[in-house]
Amino acid sequence: MPATLWRLHDTQPLSTILRRPEIASLDYGFDPSVWLANPANVALTDGQSVGLFQQCPGEVYDTHWLFVARGREALDLATDMMAAMFDLWGAVALKGMIPADRRASRWFTRKLGCRSLGMIETVKGPAELFMLARDDFER
Repeated sequence: MPATLWRLHDTQPLSTILRRPEIASLDYGFDPSVWLANPANVALTDGQSVGLFQQCPGEVYDTHWLFVARGREALDLATDMMAAMFDLWGAVALKGMIPADRRASRWFTRKLGCRSLGMIETVKGPAELFMLARDDFER
């Protein structure tokens, strides 16, 4: 893992970033203390932005970006976080579901090399499902 990244165990930095206006809400009752208490979940940070990786069956991780970083800095940071998940946590794939109206987030996910599995209907409306397998990851 790059020296500029570390794993979060303390809820305060995560709670702080969730209150920032530029961070998209995790509006499904997300509780940082409960989430971080599960050792299968991984929160990586550079001190400002956070990547959340929630383990699913089969070493697949559901991914959420809570980034203050933008542009090339955000792409590089996400790439470092994905590399850490594949190399250090043994992830075989990373997946994410992005609401259809978040065009910039969907573009960002494509730039990271994630493959669209198409649009799906959720209880909150249409979303695009993305996946990146370890074998398809390019640093």
